[in-house]
Amino acid sequence: MQRLRMVSWFLMISFFLSSLSFAEPLENDKNKWIRVGLHTRIATTSIQANGDFEVVDLESGKVVKKVIGGTSGSVTSQGGLISYQGAKGKTLHLRGLKKGMLFSVGGKQYRGEIELISRGNYFTVVEVADLEEYLYGVLPGEMSPSWPTEALKAQAVAARTYALNTHGKHAKEGYDVCTTTDCQVYRGFDGEAKSTNQAVEITRGEIMTYEGKPILAVFHSASGGYTENSENVWSAKVPYLRGVADFDQGSRHFDWIVTTTVGEFSQKLSARGYSVGKVQDIRLSMMQLAAHEAVTDRGISGRVTKLSLFGTNGKTEVSGTPLRSIFGLKSSSFDLYLQKEKSGPRYQIEKAPKGWVTDPTTTLIIDGYGWGHGLGLSQWGAKAYAEKYPEDTELYRKILAHYYTGIKFENVIPQTNLEIQ
Repeated sequence: MQRLRMVSWFLMISFFLSSLSFAEPLENDKNKWIRVGLHTRIATTSIQANGDFEVVDLESGKVVKKVIGGTSGSVTSQGGLISYQGAKGKTLHLRGLKKGMLFSVGGKQYRGEIELISRGNYFTVVEVADLEEYLYGVLPGEMSPSWPTEALKAQAVAARTYALNTHGKHAKEGYDVCTTTDCQVYRGFDGEAKSTNQAVEITRGEIMTYEGKPILAVFHSASGGYTENSENVWSAKVPYLRGVADFDQGSRHFDWIVTTTVGEFSQKLSARGYSVGKVQDIRLSMMQLAAHEAVTDRGISGRVTKLSLFGTNGKTEVSGTPLRSIFGLKSSSFDLYLQKEKSGPRYQIEKAPKGWVTDPTTTLIIDGYGWGHGLGLSQWGAKAYAEKYPEDTELYRKILAHYYTGIKFENVIPQTNLEIQ
């Protein structure tokens, strides 16, 4: 099984150089904080620091406790009041008395200041972090620190831009961003690495914009040869998220296989509400047609937008996103094959012998490509391109301009309007 997507490197370089657009640097703002939700609705934890710090009751704005030596203490909440080292309040803010201090929350270290927000008999722990220092803890969680510098720099700009675009996503919970893949993976100080910190510093304040606003700089592991148009994954068309050729053929996620049976396939779909009774037919066009011809069930990259299932109770259609979830697939870019015997021939589902698809014991092979939604930056593609041109110290911008169509680069420091009394 091979999927060929031949792209001329010369043409790619020409495209990069012609598409790069730079704006004049904007004045940086000193208020450049981001609120990171470290823990939500927990009953207790321990907090200490590597130096002296004070506890501020944000409701009154007064310092209610000074902790000398950063002594560890337990945090609890009861009746809407946080209790920590004798200090009480609805919201307590812990800030160091000297620059560069670290707070330890539940045994994990963080560079920022700490805020404790009562939620009745539970509480939420928030780190109030400098945006650039927040990125120190993000990059190693999203890309291997051992990868080429230009790939790391591209990831740094994408991560910074994404953070600004989604800033306030969890405002109702009392913070801006979370620490999981729902936002960006964040590991705090303990997860930092020298190479990724350097990538953040080299690109300090640099973001991508479209029509003057930070873009939704989504990224994924590997596209499987071609990235996708946003409307074929989400419902909305985003002008800078257009499908382009990728360079991820060397990725360990470039291709993969999941094996099931027609019967199990039907049962899992039925359990999620896609029931057609006894299966009579499954229709999905061959992937190699998708990038070159007008097909209605695939996107430009070959990702499935519609799988049609026919049965004794009628017809149903399933899009790529629920298919990924139901069958635990790395991506929605795949072909379907049927096989009767382990060592026997296999056929693309629309070319299989009559009767195979109606037999629940027939083996169904999901032959897939890539890992992730396929939108925006392909991390393995960025790695491959950076390895090909290791001498180009501006390559990261060319990488980003390839994966995000029509963007500009601006040098800004975000303003989050956060003031600590």
